[in-house]
Amino acid sequence: MFLKNTRNKSESEILRQKAEELMKLKPSGSGSQLSEVDTLKLIHELQVHQIELEMMNVELIEANEQVSGKVKAATGKYIELFEFAPIGYFT
Repeated sequence: MFLKNTRNKSESEILRQKAEELMKLKPSGSGSQLSEVDTLKLIHELQVHQIELEMMNVELIEANEQVSGKVKAATGKYIELFEFAPIGYFT
């Protein structure tokens, strides 16, 4: 359990760093300077979190596509096995 939490933490830290780098490349959405430091920190945290979520969404879509492909292959394999068998199966 401890190793899993450590691994997840390091993965989340890596994800956070990538999001920070991507955020530096994006232009800021506001044209005026905000005066309160806390507000700026909050906006920064929300933007970084949004980028993290976008990156996680891309990874989730890719993983879903991989699993979907494997399911289709397995389904085709079993359909062929049962439908085109020279003898009948009793299930």
